[in-house]
Amino acid sequence: RKLADQYNLNELQEHSYSALGITDDIKTECSSEIRVTEQVDFTNQNEPYLDATFVIGGEKVYASKQILAFHSPVFKSIFYGESAEENNQEIDLPDVNREEFIELLHNINPSSKNITDESVQFLLKLRHLFQIECVIDRAEDFLIESRNISKKKKLIIADDYKLFALQEHCFSAFKGTKELYYFKTTSIYKSLSDKMKIDLLERNLEAVYRHF
Repeated sequence: RKLADQYNLNELQEHSYSALGITDDIKTECSSEIRVTEQVDFTNQNEPYLDATFVIGGEKVYASKQILAFHSPVFKSIFYGESAEENNQEIDLPDVNREEFIELLHNINPSSKNITDESVQFLLKLRHLFQIECVIDRAEDFLIESRNISKKKKLIIADDYKLFALQEHCFSAFKGTKELYYFKTTSIYKSLSDKMKIDLLERNLEAVYRHF
């Protein structure tokens, strides 16, 4: 009989450990060495170092003034500028989505979360709103590596947020002049800025010249 038929998964795992001489003490020691990054709860006012209070959608969110001020000139002005005394109370953010703002806090906090397909666009939007530059490099790197976001959508994002490395990545992904010419007939192309269209045209011309 096959080994897998003689044991269930747990038994097979234990059998393998035993065969390799791996004891329970060794397994415990290895498990204890796995690093787990603890995430900050920005909805808990008792979290250490969270000394700024925001009201978003009628609910409170807590953050670190120093971290926000370090990353954002907007928050630096709010917390440490001339009108700082007036901003020591709760700060209302009426035009910001609460969950998206919390995700932004996670991404600039030292124990930062990974950017996802779902979060990348609103993080870029919030980065623009609060001028948080550290988000842009992480977001651009994520978009370049992402296989779940289409090339055309990436071009729109690159155009909206002036992500030139992402733009170059998208241009280089076009397969020849025929695909470029076809793309020029689409509604997505028509929605792009004139600057992006000029850059795309120049890339198209370069591709044509390479054939001569």
